[in-house]
Amino acid sequence: MLYTDVSISLPNDSRYELHRQKKGQTYVKYRIKSYRVDGKLKHDRLLIGKISNEDIEGIKTFHPNENYYSFFKIPLPKVSTVKGPGRPCKDISTAPARKANITSFGYTLACHSIAKEYSLDVMLRNAFGESMANKILAVASFFAAGAPGGLSNIDHFTDKHMCFTDSVISSQALSQLYRSISLVECNDFFQDWIKYCCADDCICYDVTSISNYSTSLPMVAWGYNRDKERLPQVNVGMFCTIQRKLPVYFSCYNGSINDFTNLPYVLEQAKANGLKLDVPITLVIDGGFAVGDALDNARAHGCDFIVGAPLDFCKDIREQVLNWRRNPLSENTILIQRSDGTIRCSVKDYNIGRINTRLMMYKSPLSTSRDEASLSSYVSKISEELRSATRLGPNRYKQYSQLFHINVNEKNEILSFEIKEKHYSEILELCGCFALFCTRNDLSPQEVLDIYRAKDCVEKAFSVFKNDILYERLEVKSQESIYGKLFIAFIALIIRRMLDNKLRPYLKISRIGLDSAIARLSDITCRKYGESWVLTSSLSKQQKELVETLNIPISFLDIKKG
Repeated sequence: MLYTDVSISLPNDSRYELHRQKKGQTYVKYRIKSYRVDGKLKHDRLLIGKISNEDIEGIKTFHPNENYYSFFKIPLPKVSTVKGPGRPCKDISTAPARKANITSFGYTLACHSIAKEYSLDVMLRNAFGESMANKILAVASFFAAGAPGGLSNIDHFTDKHMCFTDSVISSQALSQLYRSISLVECNDFFQDWIKYCCADDCICYDVTSISNYSTSLPMVAWGYNRDKERLPQVNVGMFCTIQRKLPVYFSCYNGSINDFTNLPYVLEQAKANGLKLDVPITLVIDGGFAVGDALDNARAHGCDFIVGAPLDFCKDIREQVLNWRRNPLSENTILIQRSDGTIRCSVKDYNIGRINTRLMMYKSPLSTSRDEASLSSYVSKISEELRSATRLGPNRYKQYSQLFHINVNEKNEILSFEIKEKHYSEILELCGCFALFCTRNDLSPQEVLDIYRAKDCVEKAFSVFKNDILYERLEVKSQESIYGKLFIAFIALIIRRMLDNKLRPYLKISRIGLDSAIARLSDITCRKYGESWVLTSSLSKQQKELVETLNIPISFLDIKKG
């Protein structure tokens, strides 16, 4: 309905868009959502009125329709002239639940079943209440499946799948759900979750950045973008357990803040939520955190640590490794037998500021051959470029002079060059070498190496978190939505990791991926007859195997023919 005797001034807001029709009529549409599909910007718009023929003091006005009053939650005029049936109001809130003729239930039931097995559903209900917990699990299941069809397809997913929510969730209701998730409720959940999954396990920590197109949000800022994108970002730090590879806790912060600068604040937040249990935790972090202040803070919070020791961390570490390699048969050399070869190791006591650690130096034969081949190829490439080049710019001269003595004249023309033999031999000696710091004296060099190599679980978690769940973009318009969306994505990551842990042996045997398994589970459908749910067809061989592996409780279904 168009209210023709009501005129509203057109706000000076880019979200109000004018669309002129062929017949000369101009309509007003309000842009309610913007998103990207395959890199192209898309918009969802809502028709809210029609431009009137009268202006108020030179300002354009429009006649509103029912969509305008419904969307902005303004009471309808009690007495007004209306014209035509108008366009139906676009769904802007949680739509009434309607029963689809055929409901997909295999995948969502698997998610709820596995959440129940790990008490994840109980923790969410205790923190958020039953209704909101079911919505979070439904959206997290949608995210864990890769958000099929994009985020705007959430209403289709919650309508066609058995999500155990009291209503279908629309795109606008999803945005409202993000804003409804408070930090206090999340902390209540984290306290239970950390207590459940962190006992007797080492914790690894890493940071990633998630790009966002908006530049008006305080938390979104320019910084070191790990995806090499020219976009502002939000930094996300995450803890994961080493053995079970489960996400434990996350913290988001301004995209311009350095990782090691923010580490003590993240540790303090995690500690407040119960990360430090009856026994001190062991923090496993990469060489980017090998900074004295950051490690001092980790020790101040009661953490032991295993941290990568980059050979360029300081000159002394490089010299320690070189001295060991010059005397490879010394008494303190340990041999570690592994499937990919025998790794040599040497251990020395080492102090980082006030912290007493052990410096563990390793040399891998597999990495040695790979690094030597790469170094030889690099040197040959530079030599060929120096032979063919007539002159060098300052940047290339600086780069090439690290390995070569280069003689140039006043015009920067190359007269001669030769390799730096001593420097080259040192680099060759360091091929395949790496080092770790460890403050735990009860761990052997092999155990330390195994724990550190298992740290890639957090890197894989970030890969799933960013690529499979968030599609490398945050895509939120308000500061309040950032944490809520990240929290649901975090729950989705837990669900996906649980599914992967439980299905991994079967996936290896059947040679299918997790996404393929999710698609097969989603294809298990049922139809309701009276009070009974009936399978629409018999399960395939792989569906039966997936149901059996996940122990999905489908025995309550009344399976009948026809």
